[in-house]
Amino acid sequence: MEPERNGIVINRMYAGDYLSSNLGHEIINLFASDSGKHYLYLNARGDFHASHQGRIKYMLLTMHIMKGVMEVLGYAKIMEDVYNYGDDHVNQARYIQEHKITYGGISILDIFNDAEQQDVYITYVADKLYIPKKTRVFLSDNPDFSKFKTEDWKIITLNGHKLGTTSLKQYIYPEDMGDDYSSLIKEIEAGDWQLSLDRISSENIKGVNSRSISLFDICLLQNSEQAFSNALYYFMCKPEYKSLWASFFSDCLGCSLTDSFTVTREEVAIIKNDDAGWNQRISGGRIDLFIRDINNYVIIENKIKSDINCVESDRKLATKANQLVRYWNYAHWLAEKQLRKIHVKACVLRPNYSHVDINNPDYPEVVYKDITYRDLYVFLIKNKGRFSSDRNFVSLVEAMERHTFNTVSEYMKHEMEEVFYSRIKELQDKLE
Repeated sequence: MEPERNGIVINRMYAGDYLSSNLGHEIINLFASDSGKHYLYLNARGDFHASHQGRIKYMLLTMHIMKGVMEVLGYAKIMEDVYNYGDDHVNQARYIQEHKITYGGISILDIFNDAEQQDVYITYVADKLYIPKKTRVFLSDNPDFSKFKTEDWKIITLNGHKLGTTSLKQYIYPEDMGDDYSSLIKEIEAGDWQLSLDRISSENIKGVNSRSISLFDICLLQNSEQAFSNALYYFMCKPEYKSLWASFFSDCLGCSLTDSFTVTREEVAIIKNDDAGWNQRISGGRIDLFIRDINNYVIIENKIKSDINCVESDRKLATKANQLVRYWNYAHWLAEKQLRKIHVKACVLRPNYSHVDINNPDYPEVVYKDITYRDLYVFLIKNKGRFSSDRNFVSLVEAMERHTFNTVSEYMKHEMEEVFYSRIKELQDKLE
């Protein structure tokens, strides 16, 4: 007796770091093959346990947003299990060759031949793929997520089921889930969806980004605060770029830096030997980047993977002090020691996917500007002509791009699509 197809599998995609030598197989999920059929790959390895054979009716294609939240990028109704429990590379290759499964004229076997070798290339076949029409769709077991809701969001709240934190696939059957299963089926079958017509086209291939792999990629420094702070310091110190940076800080902080400004990396922010009462204020720590010119001080705190930190001396205070307060006190103490008026500005530079709380009600006088990597990236791209011949500067700007997306998964999707197009173009060129 054939099992009933009534299950739903939540397939979490774009959950890793991708370089030109590592193309995630799930990239095929949102594209039709050249024949028009949609072949689907189930993370993490394309396989499943025998108990799920012939039982999955729908695949939800999802992307991690935050803890307990997945965005639904689309869904497909399963027509056939391509993978059978225990399949090996030979059986998969035979199926692909018999059905002539190609993307942009290139066999899927060739596309993934020099990527990470796996036995499974395709898990399921679906006739159609549907994507949200107007409203973004989210699965959530996080009660705090609803406060971010906008008019163009649909949140499906899971009450009896927790979204996995490590597993890249989760199975949901009617006997397991009850109301949650019913909510998902209702949204799938009656929600606001449209047919996806995306497939590899000549326009995709022509639009391949020509970004070169840099040391940021090779040494896996894309998320390193130290690496970005060091690179920013290096280019802020170069005389030929002083006016570029002065223009940026004029736009975002409203300060008028001269081209003679200097930069200190990891300025020690300790107030000492002061008889005017400043040394009674909390200080200490190291400022990521500290800019000085004749009339201005600028504090730049770079935050990529970390939050605003506190030390033991901060915690002993009745007020909620932190590193931003300490740096602010230090810069103003230093400014007051000068014989001229010094304007102090401060900012936190952060990725768009990171939310750093820079407001401190216990210290209303401490004012930091929130500057995102997208703010900096957009400014630099608009001024690319001023550094386009400097390969190192271009690499820094390209490395910033991943930090301009609203979520890390959005960037992973973007990067993986670029690698997919590049791989197909490379193989097409070899055939000519």
